[in-house]
Amino acid sequence: MKKINILISRNFTIEPLLDEIEEKLSKKFLKPNFLISGYEDSVNEFLNPKSKFYKFKPDLILLFFNIDAYFINQKIKKTDLEQQIIFRVIKENILSIVSNINKNFPIDIGICNFSNSLIKEDKKIQNSLNIFINKLCKKQTNYHLLNIEEVLSKIDYIKGQNLKYWKQSMYPFNLAQGSEVSNYLYKFIGAKNGKAHKLIILDADNTLWNGIIGENEIKDINVKKTGVEKNFYLFQKYLKELKENGIILGLCSKNNLSDIKKFFKAKQKKMPLSIKDFSNLKVNWQPKSENIKKMLKELNISSENSIFIDDSKFEILEVQNTLPNLDTLLVPKLNLRINSELLKIGNFDTSSTTDEDKKRTQLYQVEEQRNQKKTKFKSPQEYIKSLKIKLTIKKNVKKNIQRLSQMTLKTNQFNTSTLRLSEKKIMSYINDPGYLVVQCAAEDKFGDYGIIGLSIIKIQSLSRRAIVENSLFSCRALGRMIEEYFYQKIFNILKSKKFIDLDFIFIKTDKNRPAYEFFIKHNFNKKKYKNGNIIFSCDLEKKNLIKEKNIIRYN
Repeated sequence: MKKINILISRNFTIEPLLDEIEEKLSKKFLKPNFLISGYEDSVNEFLNPKSKFYKFKPDLILLFFNIDAYFINQKIKKTDLEQQIIFRVIKENILSIVSNINKNFPIDIGICNFSNSLIKEDKKIQNSLNIFINKLCKKQTNYHLLNIEEVLSKIDYIKGQNLKYWKQSMYPFNLAQGSEVSNYLYKFIGAKNGKAHKLIILDADNTLWNGIIGENEIKDINVKKTGVEKNFYLFQKYLKELKENGIILGLCSKNNLSDIKKFFKAKQKKMPLSIKDFSNLKVNWQPKSENIKKMLKELNISSENSIFIDDSKFEILEVQNTLPNLDTLLVPKLNLRINSELLKIGNFDTSSTTDEDKKRTQLYQVEEQRNQKKTKFKSPQEYIKSLKIKLTIKKNVKKNIQRLSQMTLKTNQFNTSTLRLSEKKIMSYINDPGYLVVQCAAEDKFGDYGIIGLSIIKIQSLSRRAIVENSLFSCRALGRMIEEYFYQKIFNILKSKKFIDLDFIFIKTDKNRPAYEFFIKHNFNKKKYKNGNIIFSCDLEKKNLIKEKNIIRYN
């Protein structure tokens, strides 16, 4: 269970939301530790470097504001002039908090916009402040808008609320709203800690279309923009949008593969989805849990980063019993509300889509082509050499910061420390002369892998020792000697600068066993480090990871 420190700065009651957030995060193996400010002391706490805020050492900061809370015990008529003054005062208050955070905490900050004012005169100020917050969040890559106003716009706010209760409790949500806001915040926290969904596994019959292949004629199974089939069309359209933003789609259906292919071909001009939109097909008569296990292994994606959608209660239960960490969604009858249900359960972090995200399905499909060729070679070395891999290794490049940050958020298996780093934090490393930020991109005869490796190295010039604080590789690039060639290049860079020793800080988790086994396999010196962690070290002059040269080339 990974522990995360979450600092909450607020001016209204937030505590009733936290139990549900904590419960949901625990199912994703995250244990949040919350530190909550008082209603009015945030500015002073952030100004004081000895305050509890600094001692807490937060991993994530959440800011919550409510317009009514600024005037809880005041009655103000709020003329136009007064409203302008109030707007400036609150704006300065927010800027003071944010600037102090930005100066001292290079981490992700979630900033809640203003919502659900019960006082009519406050709504105009609220709208102006939300425009300001929206612009503020676009200025810094580590600022993230928590759009509570949009979440609540889908629910009748006034029902069940009254001004008297608000003044007594300073809690602005009714039961339904509290649940929606908790779910929204849970998703945000999860996404910032590598728990967003990467894969949607879909049944076919009565899930993607209305009908059953084999029982109904293909011509009688339709996906239309109108009528009964409209919900299926809209569902496919939403899935297509998710796919184009980097979410992987898999098909798991009890059918004959030839029949499924025939159906997609017949409907290729009538449905949003084509068979090419799926990165992995498991279409046979085996138990779905077994097929899903194979799919997860082939795609190298964990069950907790995946969702399974089916119209059969039996199939849902069979999969849940075997894969309890896999989120599931039972399709409503005739796909009614399926998009809203998927939106509610799904945690799709598409707010910062990279070029790699947009072509992710293509990357997995090309990977399948590589794997099919693998069986034709007698040894792994022959296979790897046949790929004609070329590596492009660069230092301190600012152009790809978005992708580098995303990798730290999403990579779990080959990740030495699982530090989740914001774009701002990575930029601070690049600008710091005491660090090297080394990235690795790869290509081969089948296509471009994109950026797949990252190492953040602390330089200790006096002792001639370098420390790798974080190093990771995308799972799709593992097992092709790319890791060895990447690290050997880093060794050569450091040796050219007269460094003698290199340490890798290794924080063991439930998932990063592949990284651990890499260092054991290559005989790095292993020793204990603080807090039960590990150091893997090597003598740069003596260490050589490449036994056979020219299997991979450098650009």
